[in-house]
Amino acid sequence: MDILSQQQRSRAKPEFQAIILSGLGTRLGPLIESHGDDPTPKALLPINNKPMVSYCLSWLEEADIREALIVCPPKHVSGLTDHIQATSPILNVEIHAYDSESEESTSTVAILKKISSRIQTDFIVLSCDFVPAPDLKLSRLLNLWRADISEIIMASLFHEASDEAQKRKDEPLPTTTFRGPLLLGVSYNAKSDVRIPMHLFTKFGQCRMSSRLADSHVYIFRRSVLDLLPMVPELKSIKKDLVPFLCSLQYSRTKRKRYADILISPEKPTTANNVQDKGSINLLTAFQYSTTQELEFQNAKPQPRSRTPTTPAKPGWDEEEEDSNAESAPSDLEEEDPSFIPALKCGLLLHRDGNCGRAFSLASYKELNQMLLKATVSEPKRVRDGVDAKAQISANSSWSASSKLGEGSVVASSAVGQHCTIGANCRIINSVVMEHVEIGYGVKVENCILSRHTKIGEKAELKDCESVPGAEISGGASYKGVRLSSKMSMAVASSDEDEDDEEE
Repeated sequence: MDILSQQQRSRAKPEFQAIILSGLGTRLGPLIESHGDDPTPKALLPINNKPMVSYCLSWLEEADIREALIVCPPKHVSGLTDHIQATSPILNVEIHAYDSESEESTSTVAILKKISSRIQTDFIVLSCDFVPAPDLKLSRLLNLWRADISEIIMASLFHEASDEAQKRKDEPLPTTTFRGPLLLGVSYNAKSDVRIPMHLFTKFGQCRMSSRLADSHVYIFRRSVLDLLPMVPELKSIKKDLVPFLCSLQYSRTKRKRYADILISPEKPTTANNVQDKGSINLLTAFQYSTTQELEFQNAKPQPRSRTPTTPAKPGWDEEEEDSNAESAPSDLEEEDPSFIPALKCGLLLHRDGNCGRAFSLASYKELNQMLLKATVSEPKRVRDGVDAKAQISANSSWSASSKLGEGSVVASSAVGQHCTIGANCRIINSVVMEHVEIGYGVKVENCILSRHTKIGEKAELKDCESVPGAEISGGASYKGVRLSSKMSMAVASSDEDEDDEEE
């Protein structure tokens, strides 16, 4: 149940804006290559016969988010615009292009800086390749934020990684430190031991660490985080730099002194006249308006601190040693020295029931398709238009009504897109077949991804392959573990290319 009712939300200004990041997706290899002059946006790659960005948009709509901004390379704007207009989502969707030629401009933190003027509220950041589980509601993360809105500066969603994901050496999982609903630290340095500051243990006591959790790349940030970014220029990646930095503010008193006034700026007091304009209030303020009793501390004035001179003390448990050459901090006798530093919190929501993940590489794209096919089992239909009566489609397959299947062919644990033609006596097993694919007589396809407009000649055999859009495979050919190009004499062995997180 949402803390804010539907009626309250309709009267208030938008509580959150959503930012959907859609990069080039180079780790998806041949799947994102252009078909002639027609580019292939990563966000429109199908997962279980549905464009991956549609999962994000539906998820936001379910949580009553009103505004979304999709950030993508310039060459993808046209395709995404056509898709949004064709699907007519309920929320207001805008598309913004970033400079994909410059490495500096493609970092996720740099993108946030570029679009900061368009963000007026607290905001949600998510990747277009995230597919949530059916029982995972975004409102759970939003309510975690609302329950502690006076101190929380970030909230993150992590999910328990599958067994396959934990085995991938080229995609190491982070080491995550947390305690209950608080995210205390994230480290992606798999080549060295994880260093945990003693300040953290002194403040929070017993904590938990795990290397089985995956970052879903779903975050909520306080609007003031955008004001912080120019002050910390070394921040490049959201998940590898910004998130760990914000976590460190929870236990580093020195950093809190430096940045707390930026992140938790003094706000206009909430009154009965402006409570609706704020859009959201914390629970303490809500209780204030539910009773006629005065809260004693509301009118209390801060008491002056003792002015008794003291000798310099060693740094406290949550303080850091200052450089001896650095500018000295204000003394106790200076009025500017604050008597109170607000607490800062980073929230954490853990999803442990599986059936969700990110499709940012070939391996994860295949896994997520199979995961959703298993989770969305439907009753097989004996009579389908375009499907021969002697053909078979398994219950855990996804079939588009506009496609055709020949006599004696079998489709099992596979997704077949729109306007495909599959000849007689074919075997399509554990594969993804995108739209407008033509497969000839007697073809065997196992554990493959066939991009749009791929053509396969009669009696060809493919296993563990991925094709570029428009690939043509001659009849009788046999390939295993290769990338299928438009000219198969140029086929090369399949390999995942390294890509920085910012281009995902």
